[in-house]
Amino acid sequence: MLALVDSDDNLLSVCRKTHLFGEMDRPQFTAGESLCPLVQFKDWSVGLAIFYDFEFSELVRAYALAGAEVVLVPTTNMQPYTGIATRVVPARAEENKIYVAYAYRVGSEENFEYCGLSCVVGPDGLEHARAAVEEEIIYASLFKEHLTNIRKSLSHLNDRRPKLYS
Repeated sequence: MLALVDSDDNLLSVCRKTHLFGEMDRPQFTAGESLCPLVQFKDWSVGLAIFYDFEFSELVRAYALAGAEVVLVPTTNMQPYTGIATRVVPARAEENKIYVAYAYRVGSEENFEYCGLSCVVGPDGLEHARAAVEEEIIYASLFKEHLTNIRKSLSHLNDRRPKLYS
C-alpha cells in the first residue's frame, strides 16, 4: 500500500498494488481491484503505481490517457533487474509523455540485493536525475512548459488507433 501525503500532513491518496509479482507476492498480498484515481498535487496531475505495477505498459498508458503528468513509483526491485531502471522507466516516460519519479530501494535483506538507481525521467525519456546503487537523495525540477512542448512535438497519444488493439 502507498500513501501520498503533502507537506502539511494531509493524506491525498492511498493506493493498493494491482499486479502481484508471481509466487513471491501472492502468499503475502492481495491485489487491488482498480487503479488509484489521479491526485492533484499543487498544479500537477499525479498517478501512483507500486513496484511491479509500473512494468505493465497498460497501467501507465491508462494514467496518461486520464491526464497524468507525473507518475510516482516506489519500488523494491532487486538484482538482476536493473534494466527496469535504465530502459523501462525512460521508455514508459517517453511513450506516454509524462514525468516519472522512480524510487528504488537499496541494500540487502534476506536473499535479496536491491538495485538502487532511483531516477526522475522527463516526458522525452531523458534523465533529469539518477542515483547510484547506494543510498542517495536525488531531486529534479519539473516544468509544465517542457511537458507541453514535448506533448506537442510527439503525438503518440493522439495518433493511437484503439480499435485496432481490442
